[in-house]
Amino acid sequence: MRGRLLTFCLAAALTGPVLSAPGLLAPRATAAALPDATLPGAAMPAQTGAALLLDSSTEEIAPGVVLQRRRSVDPLGFLDSAVLRLRPDGPTRARLLQDTLSNPRTPADLAGRSGAVAAVNGDFFDIDRTGAPDGPVAVGGVLKAEDWPQVAVGFPGVGPGTVADVLLQGSVTAAGRTWPLASLNPGAVRPGSLALYTPAWGPGNRALAATKIAAGPATEVEVVGGRVSAVRTGATALPVPEGGSVLVATGAAAADLAALPVGTPVHIDHSLRTGALPTGPGSFALGARLVLLRGGALAPVDTADPTWAALRARSAVGWTASGEVLLLTVDGGTPASRGATAVETARLLQEAGAVEAVMLDGGGSAQMVARRPGDAGVSPVGVPSDGAQRPVANAIGLVPAPGGGVPHRFTVGAAAELRTFAGMSRTVTATALDDSGAPVPAPPVPPAGWTVEDPAVAANGPAQPQPAPATVVRGLRPGTTTLRVGAGAVTGSAPLTVLGPLYRLGLRPAASAAGDETVDLPGAGAAVDVVVVGRDAEGAAAAVEPSDVRVEADPGVLQITALPGGFRLTASTGGPVVVPVTLSAGGRTARVPVAVGRQVVGLDPLTDPARWSATAVRGTATTTGVDVPDLPGVPRALRLAYDFRNQAVGTSTASAVAAAPLRAPRGSRGLALWVRGDGSGAWLRAAIRVRGAAAPFTFAARVDWTGWRRVEGELPPGADDVTVDRLYLVQTDAARRGAGAVEFALLDALAVPGAVPAADGGPLDPAAMPVSATSATAPGEAVAVVPGTRLRAADGESSPAAEALVRALREATGAGARHVLLLGSVVGPAATEADVTFARSLIERTLPPGLPWSWLPGDGEVGSSAAAGLAAGAAPAPHRRVDVGGTRYLLLDSAGGSLRTADYAQLPWLQAELAAAGRDPGVRGVVVLAERGTSGAAGGLADPGERRLLEDWLARHRAATGQRVALVSADGAAVGRREGVVHVGVRPQGWASWTLLHLRPQRAAPPPTGTRALLLAATGGDDGWLRAEARPLLRKLHLTGPAALAPGGSAPLSLTGVDLAGRPVELAVPPGARFSGEGVSVDTGRRRAPRAGAVVGLDAPTLTLRGLEPGTATVRVRAGTLEAGTEVVVR
Repeated sequence: MRGRLLTFCLAAALTGPVLSAPGLLAPRATAAALPDATLPGAAMPAQTGAALLLDSSTEEIAPGVVLQRRRSVDPLGFLDSAVLRLRPDGPTRARLLQDTLSNPRTPADLAGRSGAVAAVNGDFFDIDRTGAPDGPVAVGGVLKAEDWPQVAVGFPGVGPGTVADVLLQGSVTAAGRTWPLASLNPGAVRPGSLALYTPAWGPGNRALAATKIAAGPATEVEVVGGRVSAVRTGATALPVPEGGSVLVATGAAAADLAALPVGTPVHIDHSLRTGALPTGPGSFALGARLVLLRGGALAPVDTADPTWAALRARSAVGWTASGEVLLLTVDGGTPASRGATAVETARLLQEAGAVEAVMLDGGGSAQMVARRPGDAGVSPVGVPSDGAQRPVANAIGLVPAPGGGVPHRFTVGAAAELRTFAGMSRTVTATALDDSGAPVPAPPVPPAGWTVEDPAVAANGPAQPQPAPATVVRGLRPGTTTLRVGAGAVTGSAPLTVLGPLYRLGLRPAASAAGDETVDLPGAGAAVDVVVVGRDAEGAAAAVEPSDVRVEADPGVLQITALPGGFRLTASTGGPVVVPVTLSAGGRTARVPVAVGRQVVGLDPLTDPARWSATAVRGTATTTGVDVPDLPGVPRALRLAYDFRNQAVGTSTASAVAAAPLRAPRGSRGLALWVRGDGSGAWLRAAIRVRGAAAPFTFAARVDWTGWRRVEGELPPGADDVTVDRLYLVQTDAARRGAGAVEFALLDALAVPGAVPAADGGPLDPAAMPVSATSATAPGEAVAVVPGTRLRAADGESSPAAEALVRALREATGAGARHVLLLGSVVGPAATEADVTFARSLIERTLPPGLPWSWLPGDGEVGSSAAAGLAAGAAPAPHRRVDVGGTRYLLLDSAGGSLRTADYAQLPWLQAELAAAGRDPGVRGVVVLAERGTSGAAGGLADPGERRLLEDWLARHRAATGQRVALVSADGAAVGRREGVVHVGVRPQGWASWTLLHLRPQRAAPPPTGTRALLLAATGGDDGWLRAEARPLLRKLHLTGPAALAPGGSAPLSLTGVDLAGRPVELAVPPGARFSGEGVSVDTGRRRAPRAGAVVGLDAPTLTLRGLEPGTATVRVRAGTLEAGTEVVVR
């Protein structure tokens, strides 16, 4: 673990108040339309809409500098934010970071050049033109840039800032005349004005500044040594002479300056009026376009202005009453974080304690970087909305006093989190830090310098030598302990968790925090660093040390290289191909598919202009179809013509808009497009949505070519539900706003090849019972989970949907289910009141009186036209909590693929219900049910944030309370575990079914004692609390076996079924099946001698026949109402 990381999670404690405010989101009437169990339960509370704090962390990154991060969710989505707090009494100072004014750099670059431990982008700037800041810039009281009078925020370097007006006063005198000086180093020269440029300007093209908003000719006068050294028609990009200056004039002043002879004396006088801004050494000021807080209260914000009202990435700076400086960034424009309005940004700073605050630049410019303890340099905090760091004009950096360079403490970490498995190892390194938090050469660690606090949990080897102190820790038994390192007075420690023995194996990209993710490479020569991930029997995950695992694959497809903490896979071929990678460790073996290459999937050939239309901003645009004579295989293309001439100041765009969104297939990693360019230099982009949220996508930063070219771009990481809305050109350069046309052909998705098979990670979870045709009355609690069949009243009771539902309900009753849970989509989409009434009637007539049942809303119930009438009282409100014995069932509405948009109120409700279950001594286990789960499959929750939220809450509940926890959903068929939570998929692929859950609360493990850390130190494995039995809905049984056997010989029988749709189903031995027949001696597992006169003996548990004596025998099986038989001759 790096640094001092303190993590607080409202959800982990599950005892804090639920933040709520009524009226922000209207209740979804559809939910009230659904029938409910007859058991008493807890109904949903009143609808709430306040944000829920999901996670927060605090980390000291340098003396006097703290980084705070938080993640929250509200009806609008997830929101990630970060605050840097600079104490006024610490040795670290705030500084303005910049190169020259017109030479943008990334915040990481600016921080690295200045020795800053953290930085946040600064003022708005002239992006894609001069790169100069829009507002004033002053350093140490010296003005560097200023246009018309503006508001600025200034800082003395330590302590609170000041907001004040900045005004340039100055004049230029030459040839007996004086002209007022309007601006200093501006990104835009105003019409009829005179601007002064100094060497601080940098490499920016002044011609762009002179033509941004001014029309007509401009004159540029170079001044060196107080005299005119050159006069030029029009502004240029020539550098400003060192020690000299350049004057740029527009309007009447341009003609006046054009007449000045070379050698004319020139006197330039300018001064800065800053009001209350600090001007001492180390002080700085930059533009403050919008004031957010004044005196601790929200400042007025024009919410009609989309600049401030839109949800986007934001950055801002403020300070507290005690003088702490606060630097805030809010992630936005990404699938993970929705962004914030200006008012929300102000409130975030207000909650952080700010009394004064101003907005900095936002969108793709909103960026924070910070150096974590032990790191040599800064790294991004959060995800920029551009997908990568954007160069900016300036940044506010936090620069510490130089450290002493002497080791002060160790930070202890590993290539992965400090977890390992019992019987396996973890290499752990230590990094020495000086008193500033900077890494320094480490002192020698003596052989006994590493120690484990609890030697029964883990043991460490001797200290390993430089370049970095290290040791190898080996797990002995499940538990949590502390690993320490010391070299004299220099010490450090970190918690170490030892999980149970390794049970399953998987693979994930090293850059991803998620486990068991798909690994793929785009083509030959491409490489990806991966980590082998193991799980114990309870699903707790940890990286597997490279020395403990063997990784093998076809070298003709993949080359494998061991790295510290993982492996590098390099593609030897372009593919497309899927290659199995074999993982072997701890006596376990797994085969994981890795995709190499990209499969081209056509989204639109762009041959039909009727499927597209045109729109434009600050311009005009049209779309037409054109013949293509010079691109083989492409007969026609879509032409986008535009005219950006004679438009108002601002960015111009021209778009080709699809009549309907174009959906990329799952597994898409990029988009490709053929483009006939026109050399305009415009930015070529696509408007895409990832799970319904807008996301950035660029085909080409500049269309700087003519003729046909195929351009490609990568989709955002983790994008698994992508649509394309439009293709568009963006022209930000006023000097290049002309007329032209581009042509588009063959819009394609670049996807992983074919259907990548699921990984075989090792043994099946013990909670998964074999698929069977019937079941004896289950021990303990039996609860039936029935996926919806999408009933319609018009189809009647003889329809396949009705038949499947009735069969499932009858079988559930026969299996002794104490409760029936209908898992969404019982009725079809846009169901009518008649459909809901028909479904209710069918359920009530099929189930015996008194058997309770619950109906969860699902995709099929979305948009029901009957919702309003039913919500008015025609049906009871659904209970969301059902207790059966010692197990509590919590039922969620995931209709439409989202818990949040289906009914946001259920998120705080779920949090409160988990807390209540944890306090209830009568609850031994919790089962959460939703039609859509966390598998990441097409039928699961669409938002990765929701998937992570649900998994985190349940895992933390398991760890904090010791109660068993399961998540049951209909988005897959697998049964497995992740971090102590049993995941049950109840919709097997390829055949109709329902699932019987067997629960034995008395077997649930007792709560752990002595620690609330992680999971299974108390049990180390499965305790038989839950078993899930998939039950296919069968029309026929088939029993097949050998036609003949020799006396003493043996052969297996095969039991298969045919489901209601005629599809075959492989079956295990049905627990409730009855075997009989003529000439058959049936052994049910008691190992009794065969009866006299039998021709064959049948071992029922293994379906094995053994020849006993010559003759003919007929073997029969009966499972429920179905029968099958087969004949065998012994000779």
